[in-house]
Amino acid sequence: MTVYTAAALDPEYAEYQAMVAAGEALLVGERYDAEGLKHVAIEIPEGGLVPNVERGAIRIGREFFTTALRDYQDWREKWWREAVQNAVDAGASRVIAEIEQQDDGGWRVMCRDDGGGMSEDVLIDKFLVLGGTTKVSGESTGGFGKAKELLVLPWMQWRIHTRDRVVEGTGVDYTINEAERLDGVELTVWMPPDEATTEAACLAFLEKCSLPNIRFEVNGRSALANLRLGDELQEFGGKAKLYYEKTKGFRQKLLVRSNGLFMFDMWISDGVEGTLIVELTGRSIDLLTANRDGFRDYDLKRDMEQFVNRLSADLRSALRKKQGLVREKFRGSGQFKAKDDQRFLRANLLEDIRVLEPLQETKKGAELSTEQIQILARGLERFADEEPSSPSPSYEDRDREVSEQESGPLVFRASAALASTMLDGIVMNGANHVEAAIRQLSWQPDFFVVNEIEGFRVPKRFWPKTMSRPNRTLARFWAELCRFVLIQLGSTQTFGVGWVFDESVGAEFIHEEDENWLMLNPFSEQRAASDPLVVSNRDHVAWLYAAAVHECTHMADGITYHDESFASAMTRNVARTSGKEKQIRSILREVRTTERT
Repeated sequence: MTVYTAAALDPEYAEYQAMVAAGEALLVGERYDAEGLKHVAIEIPEGGLVPNVERGAIRIGREFFTTALRDYQDWREKWWREAVQNAVDAGASRVIAEIEQQDDGGWRVMCRDDGGGMSEDVLIDKFLVLGGTTKVSGESTGGFGKAKELLVLPWMQWRIHTRDRVVEGTGVDYTINEAERLDGVELTVWMPPDEATTEAACLAFLEKCSLPNIRFEVNGRSALANLRLGDELQEFGGKAKLYYEKTKGFRQKLLVRSNGLFMFDMWISDGVEGTLIVELTGRSIDLLTANRDGFRDYDLKRDMEQFVNRLSADLRSALRKKQGLVREKFRGSGQFKAKDDQRFLRANLLEDIRVLEPLQETKKGAELSTEQIQILARGLERFADEEPSSPSPSYEDRDREVSEQESGPLVFRASAALASTMLDGIVMNGANHVEAAIRQLSWQPDFFVVNEIEGFRVPKRFWPKTMSRPNRTLARFWAELCRFVLIQLGSTQTFGVGWVFDESVGAEFIHEEDENWLMLNPFSEQRAASDPLVVSNRDHVAWLYAAAVHECTHMADGITYHDESFASAMTRNVARTSGKEKQIRSILREVRTTERT
């Protein structure tokens, strides 16, 4: 036996169809390619078909399609999704919906649009073929070939009027006749009394959409489909974008849309005030399941589930808008490159048995002696002296007019005095902890300026090149407090510091591009018009240290959200870093001394 194939445009296509109809060949199968073109495959047995052999095909009962309703989340709304989507993809500018109860208690449901309609070939060979689709454009919302399984096939009776043809059917059986010319498509189905969509379902669907170029009319009254996106919060790998609209709320629901058309929703925390909308930027046929009630793309599904989990764990952080009005990094001598501290460690630590021996004697750790601290401090000074002749950061402030007198470079280098202060009274849990401390002391952070407040312009007194002395002292003190906390926690991770101007945070940990940033809002009440933080205020100093412990916990423990794991880590780290008021005062004194000189 030989199998022959032909596409609908091939000369053999009609011949093969005729052979199957005449019983001269067997239809092996048919399919539609990516362009919507139908292909058939036939088999011609040697010597022709064998007589007296009963042949048949699997019949599809109506129950198959009525049970298909269960595949959808709230099929009463999704019926309108399929109908409206067809109108949108056909270029309609007006859609009329009618839901009317009949004398027998059943319901007549109609959706009419003024789009391009369907030709008879498209209607018969694509729309009314299981698995077939009329959508060949990459810009269309559909393309799955599933719509008819919900729109027409489950119902007692259905009717489609498009152009000059009317198709009337029940289940999979239908007749086709000529009709008066109609611009667009009028779809009518008759649903049973106990299982029918409603006017409320139609309106509920429309209020979740954004289709501003289409006029909707539901049972003779105008209806709107204009739910705006709101502020962009996040992008998911070029496949979707997340938006937050604060003025209208769909309680505990995150809406997923494609081209402004509502697809499905996801359950989220009931603490969200407003509406979260995910708008697909990739093709729905690639990203969604066939019934478009869930994500097919694994990466997008994972990202969305992670975001929903983040909402539950840390609502405020998840809903913060990342405007990025200003995000400028000033590279100094840190530049997030591994410094040659191994050379320093070999020269001043690993070969110095007086530092390591006592720490290896106990598992509980031990405080460094005064002599050991002095050894490390002197080694730190030698390390600084051996660096290149211009080690201080030379922050560039391009494209910004500077009228004030420029100050000197903003340097985040731990002096020998600061090192001695930070190491005094700290319990070291072995040689690895000492190495971590040395790495932190030899590190010089870079600086970052982030503004998330619309209408606010960062004053010159906060930019590295023109920073005022109080702000320089505050920036230095914040950097050294963070260094001090990380030493106590035994962290070897490098970091940068900077300002974050944001009305919702006092301090923030930012991780991006494999860089860690410990950011401080220099205003005491976050508002740009509030008083600045000052190191002469004892309460401000106490808050700064608490904020440093909080943000360093995020970084050192690798926890982004404010969930139970963070609460546990924070409790542990507060215990490890408490009772350091003496060292904090000494750190502030050394920072002030450095800034005066």
